Formats: sequence, structure tokens, C-alpha cells
Amino acid sequence: MMIERADALQLDADPRRALTFTQLADLSGLAEAVLRDLVEYGAVEPIDVSAPAWTFTTSVVVVARTACRLQRDFELEPDALAVVLRLMGRIDALETEVRSLRARGTR
Repeated sequence: MMIERADALQLDADPRRALTFTQLADLSGLAEAVLRDLVEYGAVEPIDVSAPAWTFTTSVVVVARTACRLQRDFELEPDALAVVLRLMGRIDALETEVRSLRARGTR
């Protein structure tokens, strides 16, 4: 089942909605083989990695689209792409922690 562009824009409205592997590939622009590699490398996480058919939360769309842009812009192989995505996630977490610490320090 293809997700229409209008439906894709509403994904954030329902974060509980699950996407199939094919839907995520379609929405992100990634080739299924690359997406499969990113799951195997742990850069993109399905709801249940041991399930016979992977499903994903809608929050993963942002990560997958970022992966697609990085791959297109820098011609990264899936293993390098996975490392970059993990580092970007770590940077986001650290920036959130810094903001939180600064907010506590200003009180």
C-alpha cells in the first residue's frame, strides 16, 4: 500500500501509526537494500527487530529521509551511513542534555 503525500504529511499527527518496511522505503526514498542494511547495522530500528515483517514508528521517517539525503549528497555506503546516523543521534542527545543543564542553571 503506497502512502500518498498528503497522508505522509499527517504522519506526525499520529506517532502510534506503524509503517511497513516498504512504506518506509517509499517515504524515505531509500532503496530497500540500503534500508535493510541500515536496520542490520542498528541505525534504523524497527518496532520489533525479531518480527518476521519489520514495522516502524513514524518517527523513523525523519532518520530514513536524512539517510537518503546523506547517501545522495555524499555517496556514502550503508556502513558509513549507519555510523554517520548514529553520530548525528548522539549529537542530538548531547545538545538536548546541554539545553537541559543550561535551563536548570538559570534558575
